[in-house]
Amino acid sequence: MAELETRWRDLGEFIREQRRVGHLSLRKLSEMAGISNPYLSQIERGLRKPSAEVLQQLASALRVSTPAMYLRAGLLDSEGQQGVLAAIAVDPELTLAQKQSLSQIYETFRNENARNAPPPTVSDETDEEAGDSNRYGIGWLLENQRALLDAEFALNEGADIGLDQGKPIRVDVQTSEKLYMDFRLEVHDAGGHSSQPRPINAIYQLAAALNRIGEFRFPMALNETTRTWFERASQFEEPRIAADMRAIAQPGAEPEASERLSAIPRLNAQMRTTCVATMIEGGHAPNALPQLAKANVNCRILPGHPVAEVEAALKRLAGPGISVERATNANESQPSPLNAEIFGAIERIAGEFWPGAPVIPAMSSGATDGAALRNAGIATYGHSGIAGEVSENRLHGRDERILVKSFYDGVEYLYRLVKALAGGK
Repeated sequence: MAELETRWRDLGEFIREQRRVGHLSLRKLSEMAGISNPYLSQIERGLRKPSAEVLQQLASALRVSTPAMYLRAGLLDSEGQQGVLAAIAVDPELTLAQKQSLSQIYETFRNENARNAPPPTVSDETDEEAGDSNRYGIGWLLENQRALLDAEFALNEGADIGLDQGKPIRVDVQTSEKLYMDFRLEVHDAGGHSSQPRPINAIYQLAAALNRIGEFRFPMALNETTRTWFERASQFEEPRIAADMRAIAQPGAEPEASERLSAIPRLNAQMRTTCVATMIEGGHAPNALPQLAKANVNCRILPGHPVAEVEAALKRLAGPGISVERATNANESQPSPLNAEIFGAIERIAGEFWPGAPVIPAMSSGATDGAALRNAGIATYGHSGIAGEVSENRLHGRDERILVKSFYDGVEYLYRLVKALAGGK
């Protein structure tokens, strides 16, 4: 520790000397380097440890070489070999925010290793967005590197911290998820010239079928996780919605409560299997009757709801002359148990970051790799540690984003949670 303190003091003296040689005031150098005046003052006095990015900015402002600055800070060895932090700082492909994030994560792990604590094991793969179609994702790992994934449980994405105008209202933990299924609908016709339209038209047939599917609603079916979620999450809703949420969580709920909640998309998704048209394509020329019209219908199926039953409903709604086929394979999974050790650690640490927000088991209406892990016998809990407004849903949109504060809080929170669950203090 004394050696480190001496290094930062020597670095501060070096920066101060270079500033004086360049006839720069403390304020002028701080402006040139893009840092605050008090922060620079603390660096010069050896009270603050500057990041690699700040050192690079100071080197540029003082017109000294970046390697020389890094050497003073101990980021290069005596032979000039570049360290990880220095490499991050000079990488032109990274933004400043990315450099800061990577440096923070790297230094956190280094500090932990310096205390002789075992580092956590992390599995990075291509995630579920491609459906593991290239077999380089979780499927490949389970088939080819199963030993690396053997664990009592896994932490994954799938649930977040809910905010209401910035105030934390709940900490969700995904214990189950809906099954993702795509169905392909197709209508074929002989076609012809558009100057001689006929009563039968492939596009009209498909549109009528999609309208019937859009108007259909699968029955409400709550499970242990969603029933608990409606009960606990109701306290943060407006009175009318809260009363309806508590009502449907009880046996024999009045249908009026279900009807009102079904009109709210985020709540309806927790209540039943849903199917919705997401893509459509038809025709081959602007002056020809369509010979083919096809659409993709995406279903999010409740755990325990037979896929064959959903498929049969779509075929019935589509009607004669329209083929309905599965476009993806079913990867059904059973919910993970409510593990007291995991939920206890989450409640303790989350309480420090988002005080007052209850920890609630949740079912994800989206798909994650947790299904594959659960089917492999690994209890999986979706918990991203990222806080966001419950009124927003930008997932997969072109405006998808997270709050800057939520990102940095999430990094620190997940580090502490993984450390606690791995047996650290």
